[in-house]
Amino acid sequence: MNKGRKIVIAIFLLTIKIVSAQKGFTKDFFSIHLSTLENKNFTTDEMKANKISVIVFLLPDCPSCQSYSLTLNELSSKFKSSGIAFYGVFPGHYNTQEEMNEYKNTYHINFLLLKDPDKVLVKNLNAKITPEAFVIDNAGNILYRGRIDDWMYAVGKKKPSVTTHELQDALTAVSQHRVIKVKETKAIGCIIE
Repeated sequence: MNKGRKIVIAIFLLTIKIVSAQKGFTKDFFSIHLSTLENKNFTTDEMKANKISVIVFLLPDCPSCQSYSLTLNELSSKFKSSGIAFYGVFPGHYNTQEEMNEYKNTYHINFLLLKDPDKVLVKNLNAKITPEAFVIDNAGNILYRGRIDDWMYAVGKKKPSVTTHELQDALTAVSQHRVIKVKETKAIGCIIE
């Protein structure tokens, strides 16, 4: 192979890598091992069965996560029939099993809750905040990431009413085979350390 051809191939491969990163492809996303709140094994490979997976990072003692629990439950129920599954993920070792169970029971969480003690999924998705939502297709592409809506405009500060519903809009778009208009927003809440 001549030198010119090697350079063209190298540029092509680099371009594919950059485009994949821009689309949000998550490296090795479908090989991450987690556990459920009931301590059963869970592999992200199981998410391939969904049309879309919504991953929301949560901390039981985070006021933002507590405030958004009703909205998340409603969205999970609303989009379930469209092949969209929600997953709440507790990152790190910040909370005890009892605190996570209490969060589930207090807020009547109706979607699967997972534990990511080593923050493997956190690192894979580059998550920074709770609650931060990721809409992921069954090929591992991130279609949307960010806040649930614009109710919280700063940590601990809420607007009187919600005016934009970015997560719901993204899920409506994918369920209707339309393009998601807003693909990324800034999540506001508690920092994942």
